[in-house]
Amino acid sequence: MEGPHTLGGSPHPWRVPTPLEGEYIFLHYNPMTDQLEYRAFVDSQEEWPFFMTPWWMDAMCGKEHWSACMVMEKDECLAAMPFEYRKKYGLTKISTPEFTPHSGPWILRPQSEKPHSIMASFEGVVQRLLKSLPPYSRLDLKLSPETPYSLPFTWAALQESSRYTYRLPVISAESTFENFNRTIRKHLQSEDDWIVSVEEMDDILDFLYEHNKHYDKSQLSKLRLLDTIPDSKVEGIKLGVRKDGKLTAVQLAIMDKDTVFLLASGVDKSVEHNRSFNNIIWHLVEKYTESINTIDFMGSMDPAVASTYRALSAIPSRYSQLSQKRMGLF
Repeated sequence: MEGPHTLGGSPHPWRVPTPLEGEYIFLHYNPMTDQLEYRAFVDSQEEWPFFMTPWWMDAMCGKEHWSACMVMEKDECLAAMPFEYRKKYGLTKISTPEFTPHSGPWILRPQSEKPHSIMASFEGVVQRLLKSLPPYSRLDLKLSPETPYSLPFTWAALQESSRYTYRLPVISAESTFENFNRTIRKHLQSEDDWIVSVEEMDDILDFLYEHNKHYDKSQLSKLRLLDTIPDSKVEGIKLGVRKDGKLTAVQLAIMDKDTVFLLASGVDKSVEHNRSFNNIIWHLVEKYTESINTIDFMGSMDPAVASTYRALSAIPSRYSQLSQKRMGLF
């Protein structure tokens, strides 16, 4: 007998199973229903990736503009993936939210340690996860660099492109410093007029509005919510660099477990030879060297920016960008 929240034996009122096992016809989709199920599951976990938490999704998307897909087997969740879900002109888009390094997915590791069992389980779970996505006109998702491999996603007719973030290994302050190139080391050790102060600041958004050209004011304003992070294990970091009393650069970041993620930065390019970004990185290394092992620069594919990261000995780390466009101009 069907329960009050089922239709045709499906656990969701907007999905009706077809004769083909695992295939669904979607009726009216309500993203809040899957979202509530996802919230309950995450609340039951002792640890969860910060950028996949309901709090972060609320902050970046708004409570009514995100959902999640999950693969359940009996009462156990095998996989989960939150995503931004927006409608425009009758078309829908599924995407990774702004300032978010990836959308996961989170996948429960199988009990078997045999490679063939692990791969078979992964491929099967991914297939079920993708089938549980709601209807969409366009999809743009970033996979975690830790995703074993992307073949199951491409088998589902999703287009894949290689993207790169840069990650700086932090073993100790001394070894990290020695890995910086000679110019950066000389700059950080100099006693000329480029000796600067790095300080924690309460509000750096006005500076970001003026000097960060990658995001507009409405996008950057979302980052005000970093002051209200509920998880005591996650730290919002707001740094400013001053030279002769003048603010020359700022950085917004998040420390989650053993990694600092650089969300947004701003550098005053009117200052000649402004090397304040190097001071920010060195400050993070010195302050958090006992707590972290990685600084994730969250990009970039820009050759000029990549050369800056390379000079700091940050290592390119590949991840997959998935996309699919079914109709419309969303």
